Amino acid sequence: MQMMRRLVSSAARRSCRYAVFLMSFVLSLLISKELLASDNFQFALGGSIGLQVRKDYGEGEFKRIYPELVALGYVPLPVSRFWLRPALRLAYVSEQPEMPKGLRLEERDLVAAAELGVVYDWYVIPSVAFAGGITRRRIELKTQEPIEQKESINSTEILYFTHAQVGLGVPLGKGFAVVEPFYRYEIYAKDSRISSHYGLEISFQVF
Repeated sequence: MQMMRRLVSSAARRSCRYAVFLMSFVLSLLISKELLASDNFQFALGGSIGLQVRKDYGEGEFKRIYPELVALGYVPLPVSRFWLRPALRLAYVSEQPEMPKGLRLEERDLVAAAELGVVYDWYVIPSVAFAGGITRRRIELKTQEPIEQKESINSTEILYFTHAQVGLGVPLGKGFAVVEPFYRYEIYAKDSRISSHYGLEISFQVF
């Protein structure tokens, strides 16, 4: 078990080294003047609601509600029906697991990620994607009634992460909107509680 944790931690560190590079690359794809001027380039905006699975109770799981905003680009590849899909994701996650009333540890995450995926344009739209990102986590330890002495201890930390995602999109309105159930496997360099994430995303074509 210890060996497995070391391997996962090492993989997370290696993956997170590429997070900044991937975010820069995806951003450059999304704002490239040549792509924006191309008739084949497509751009969509949307959001998702999911559950992030965490081991907050020892071996028990806490499923944290995870809302997210997403910007998606679609770039045609030389192979018929295949598209490159760069994406930027932004989330603010604030739901907390159950804790004693008098003593609470609260974690609030501001998350940004760059994702690079490939989709197949068919009656349904299967996709595979990989991402790197950064989380700014605000940690607050609070005491309140029935504890008489009220205190609050605050700190902030920066976490790097990577994820792999698979999805199956369903186009609506001749492709104007896409509804996509998805599943992610997540690796955080400094938070071994987080393992997976699943949910439903909807996006709307802008141009």
